[in-house]
Amino acid sequence: MENKKSFALPIIITFVAVIVIAAAIGFFFFHDSSPLQREGTISGTNDTEDDVGTTPPPTDSNEDDYENNDIDELTRDNVNLTFSWVAEPRYDEIQSFVEGFAVITYNNRRGFINTNGIEIVPPRYTSVWNFSEGFAPVNIDAEFNEWGSPFGGVWGVIDTQGNEILSPRYDSVRNFHNGIATFQVGSTMNEWGDRTDGHWGAIDITGAIVVEAVYDDQLHFSDGLAAFRINSWMDDWRIGGEWGFIDTTGREVIPPQFSDALPFAEGFATVRVGGEWVNLADEEQEWSDWRLIGGHWGLIDTTGSFVVYPQYDHPIGFLDGLAVVSTGGMLNEFGHLTGGLWGLIDKTGREVVPPQFDWVGQFYEGYAQVRIGEYMGLIDRTGRLAVPAIYNSVLFSSTGLAMVFSGEERNEHGQFISGSWGIADIATGQELIPLLYDDIRVINAEMIAVRVDTQANEWGSRTGGSWGLVDTAGRQIVPPIYDNLFVTSEDGLIQVQVDGTPNAWEWFDGGLWGFIDMTGQEVASPQFDEMRAFHNGLTPVRIGDHWGVVNATGYIVAPLVFDDVIIMSGDIIAVMIDGVRCEEWGHFIRGRWGLLDRHGNEIIPPRFDAVGTYYEGLMTIMYNGRWGLARIAAAE
Repeated sequence: MENKKSFALPIIITFVAVIVIAAAIGFFFFHDSSPLQREGTISGTNDTEDDVGTTPPPTDSNEDDYENNDIDELTRDNVNLTFSWVAEPRYDEIQSFVEGFAVITYNNRRGFINTNGIEIVPPRYTSVWNFSEGFAPVNIDAEFNEWGSPFGGVWGVIDTQGNEILSPRYDSVRNFHNGIATFQVGSTMNEWGDRTDGHWGAIDITGAIVVEAVYDDQLHFSDGLAAFRINSWMDDWRIGGEWGFIDTTGREVIPPQFSDALPFAEGFATVRVGGEWVNLADEEQEWSDWRLIGGHWGLIDTTGSFVVYPQYDHPIGFLDGLAVVSTGGMLNEFGHLTGGLWGLIDKTGREVVPPQFDWVGQFYEGYAQVRIGEYMGLIDRTGRLAVPAIYNSVLFSSTGLAMVFSGEERNEHGQFISGSWGIADIATGQELIPLLYDDIRVINAEMIAVRVDTQANEWGSRTGGSWGLVDTAGRQIVPPIYDNLFVTSEDGLIQVQVDGTPNAWEWFDGGLWGFIDMTGQEVASPQFDEMRAFHNGLTPVRIGDHWGVVNATGYIVAPLVFDDVIIMSGDIIAVMIDGVRCEEWGHFIRGRWGLLDRHGNEIIPPRFDAVGTYYEGLMTIMYNGRWGLARIAAAE
């Protein structure tokens, strides 16, 4: 009997030890220490899945119906951020903040809340515009079309306290600009819900009429003047007529005499003289397509005197004191001006560069593209060819480098299907990298991405091939081993793709993504099926159906267990579980969202219906079918 006992004891001890070891192994391998556990509870809380979403949905917009629930003022010991509601979920929609106010919607009525969640205007208007200069147009009595968009009704204006400085009475009111807003009366509504006839006037910030509603159209005030139109006629919208300018008292400073006019800027306005109105619509179109064809553009000062006599084919728009102008163009079949000669003028009307080029683009950092015949180059502000016009394409960057291309064979549409790219120094015009590559991208002033071994398709797109990196002397930094690469990080990181299958549109399908640094060293080897752009040192990554987050050092801060991930700001990550996709289009139509900090620590477990916009520590969040506003701040 004693021998039997001594034999059984080791067996029992061994059996217990096996159970303990198995439990430990199971805990190690199957316990999920991430913010989301596979089943049951959510890490860091005592909530079970059954506890999620116990607060009943709101029934109206009465604040007394919303008591704090289990997610109000939540904090975590291992998190340096706190969460609290500033406006508890009660709205059908909360739009983005503009001038410190956000439009709210409830039961097809709109109002405003401020950044403290206070309703400065309860949802009572059928339509509103965002605040501008401290005032917002508001509408009552609008109807709703089949898409739920409001149309019709009458418009007024409120201030930031919710006071109606102008009670709703007008057909339309535009936003304030330089202290004055234009309004419309006497109009009718067309089949698309637009008001295109009637007459326009203007009000000041007190709601007082400063310009009587007698004009066919009126633009916003700038430099104390606004363009107005008279004597137009109606088709689907207003056509023709003459334009002049009024001051803020309604006095006609410049009589109506122009066929077109643009607002004043820095003391000058671009105006057109002459031209003919032509309907370019074909017989099968259901609507008209009226265009003002021909005429010439000039420049006037605030007295109406011509600084630049009307002689140019296009509107005159100044940038850094210079404007691109053209003359002698011809109309094509679509009513667009083509051809002619292009040059530069200053604000005195002096031709800094007389019209001599076949085309001039807009200036960017002191340089503009020009075309002479079939060839392109770059000019500086004096008209000097900084990069000679010997290339078929020239693209410049902010690094002082220009990407230059010379084509060879064209397809039937005139697009190049073969040719090569190189790099030119804009300052000297010299080629730093010869034209050797199928494609090229400027990474920075010292590094260039180059592509080789591509094939051209019938549309002129380059497919296949490989990307690598060279310096501005053409010396290889990284051999061409990647399917694709992009600079998407302010941290100097380059996302790279391998093992993809080339498609017809210059991209690769499938493959794996990782990222390298500016020396070409791999920070995260290609291992992810998808990678989104970096934002404040974080990027969402996907393997299979699951998303996580990686930081700029390649460290996984949020495990790849989520259905979707959004980097909301530098300190907040939104994550979704239990996603349900649309059967037809494949996008997620619902799921449960939670919040992590930038280190992957849980702020709120997944329980929200959706997350919206982020604005200065405030986030719009849907919970139980309603939108609220939460503040996420540093813990004290």
